[in-house]
Amino acid sequence: MKKNSLLIVICCWFLTSFSQEFNCRVTVNAQKLTGEYASQVNKDLFKTLEQGITSFINDRKWTEYSFSSEEKIDCSLQFVIESADAPNSFSGKMYIQMSRPVFNSTYYSPVFAFQDNDLSFKYSENQMFEYDESSYLWTVTSLVAFYANFMLAITFDTYGNRGGDAFYTKCANIVATVPNGEAGWETNSKNSRNRYWLLESYTNSANMSFRNFLYQYHRLGLDLMAKDLNAGYEGVLHSLQMLKDLYKQRTNVYAINILGMYKADELVNMFSVASDDQKQRAVDILKIIDPSNIEKYSQIK
Repeated sequence: MKKNSLLIVICCWFLTSFSQEFNCRVTVNAQKLTGEYASQVNKDLFKTLEQGITSFINDRKWTEYSFSSEEKIDCSLQFVIESADAPNSFSGKMYIQMSRPVFNSTYYSPVFAFQDNDLSFKYSENQMFEYDESSYLWTVTSLVAFYANFMLAITFDTYGNRGGDAFYTKCANIVATVPNGEAGWETNSKNSRNRYWLLESYTNSANMSFRNFLYQYHRLGLDLMAKDLNAGYEGVLHSLQMLKDLYKQRTNVYAINILGMYKADELVNMFSVASDDQKQRAVDILKIIDPSNIEKYSQIK
């Protein structure tokens, strides 16, 4: 009996210690596929691709850390395939969303959302999902690995001040392996909203206040609310003031410019039940750093 109990404990420890980091929902949508070769494509190919990407991100061990089931990163990757440029060559868009659990609650806070308009790759039936951190083997695996590490970086930033350094470095290493001319990775592209510039907006030393914001907002703001609501509000307000200070210096920080895409609704819901003073302070800051959502923020008051 004692031996069996010990075996159970060891097995549970093993499963917990090596549990994967992501709970990712992957969809590959090719319902509106166009292009010269669209009629030649077997749509079952995309179901196989969806299953392969799901396994690649969810079953792979991306870090040395242990993640319990409730600590896994909740996210979604949506691939919208729009064109068949050759029998095995496709292009379209990709949507990335992720959220983070708030301490002592059942609430998940959105921490990132992005629309990648430079999806372009080749894929054939039964193609292996080859990946190597030090080389560029296939567009799809490098693409998914980039966003997996990017989401890890953001997650670790929300739990520790600038805690995501190692994962931003991995993202940069992936970018460095990409051959010249690959869509979405170019440093000299006119598209300032591709993967390279997204990473640059988070890692540029002049923008470090944004990463400080991630920690202040989540760990020293939202995570405190269950225990001390007022302290939580003040933590969030302090984080917003940090963004305002950065915005006044650098209005074109892309990380700030897309913040309202995934945080506006949360901020409205949060501050709608705050004190009058906290409401006013929040609105005064938000209308400066996120003018595109002024109408939403007016609901706070």
